[in-house]
Amino acid sequence: MAATGALLTALVAATPAVARRTDDPLRATQWYLDATGADLAQRAGTGTGVTVAVLDTGVDAAHPDLAGAVVKGPDLIGGDDDPSDATGHGTAVAGIIAARAHNGIGIQGAAPGARVLAIRVIDAKGGGTTDTVARGIDAAVAGGAQVINLSLGVAPDAVAALLPDSTIVEAMDRAANAGVVIVAAAGNNAQPLCAQPLVQVRILCVGAVDRRRRLASYSNFGLRVDLVAPGGEIGGPDEAIVSTRMGGGYAAVAGTSDAAPQVSATAAILMGLGFTSAQAIDRIEATARDLGTPGVDFTYGHGMLDMAAAVRDLGFPPAMQHRQLHVPADGGSCRASRSVAEASLVARGIRIRCRLASTARRRVRIFTSRGLTLGSISSVVRRGVRTTLLVHVTARRLCTTRWRRTRILLWRVSGSHEKSVNGRIKVRAGAHRCNAEPTRSGSASGSSDDSRRSSSTLGASRSR
Repeated sequence: MAATGALLTALVAATPAVARRTDDPLRATQWYLDATGADLAQRAGTGTGVTVAVLDTGVDAAHPDLAGAVVKGPDLIGGDDDPSDATGHGTAVAGIIAARAHNGIGIQGAAPGARVLAIRVIDAKGGGTTDTVARGIDAAVAGGAQVINLSLGVAPDAVAALLPDSTIVEAMDRAANAGVVIVAAAGNNAQPLCAQPLVQVRILCVGAVDRRRRLASYSNFGLRVDLVAPGGEIGGPDEAIVSTRMGGGYAAVAGTSDAAPQVSATAAILMGLGFTSAQAIDRIEATARDLGTPGVDFTYGHGMLDMAAAVRDLGFPPAMQHRQLHVPADGGSCRASRSVAEASLVARGIRIRCRLASTARRRVRIFTSRGLTLGSISSVVRRGVRTTLLVHVTARRLCTTRWRRTRILLWRVSGSHEKSVNGRIKVRAGAHRCNAEPTRSGSASGSSDDSRRSSSTLGASRSR
């Protein structure tokens, strides 16, 4: 293959096939979702409205378990707009992220509401270039991806191509500075370093553990490895990661390639709940389950991905939806109505009532799952005083955004001394007409209503 930049090679495993089934029994084989608490996490969010770019060998968009999940990006190997999978590696990665849940077939993705932007950067022989991957990163940003998954491993002789002036490093810098979460596989060489470029921006480099939460035999670890996630071991579905296979079936796979997309899925869920890229990275690291030596260590980094802990107190399962939303913060709480009519939202705004543990200026923001702010205020909340924070939305934005697909808006109360308090509100359809813009596009107030106190070798990082 004629290409600029250093050579890329894929580490694609020869893995046993799992027979196709017409019902939905393969969820029982997905021990890795149980290990990370994915089902609990999905009660808070599924990544709806978030796009995860999979830079890989392509994706089989026709796979039944990926129906409606795949957006076709460029094929930077073939030079066209059909990033069909060349080896099956990218299809497995996509299935781990976003295989559709409760559809009566196959498996369940870790973020089954997310979209996958398929961008082909690795050829049928597992080869490519760092320049091609850099172009893929830029294409992912241009395509609106909020998360980029790089299940690609850099070979140990790749140091020269990973210097700060290399194209892939510059592309990663651009993506991170654009607010994109970059998640990358640590590599399958059992070496004490993350096999990814030396970048100044923050990325999440992911190692792999087996079903017993031990470092996988192939996984890189140590320097710049941020955390681990289940990557399995080759040996059948009881030990490996079951995911979608090119051509419509399923396969058991293993590698840091299969650990990284679980972290990408978690980032997608968090960003769907309104987190910024930096906040999502912080949350994933802070809530990882400690393994090995207490604290951040050389083998497991921050620990093993814990999806349930990452979204704890950020979303609300169906059993709680009859109540007012109440999300604990450090020493205080805030609550708002669980639903509001659209006409009332425009006319009267949203009232959030807080009683917090310290006196400080708080910023209240109403925004969509894509992060678009519809209204915000800044107001002082006094310690122990129940305060009503009233936020009016900008009607023009309310009418032109895509939030209507889910009819969910998010709110956050943040300050410099406490953790943010988060919630969400279901907006009921009403008589509001979007062409009737009110004269007041946005205002806010905070009031106390209660005085009571109280160029290298890269490849798909799958174990051989």
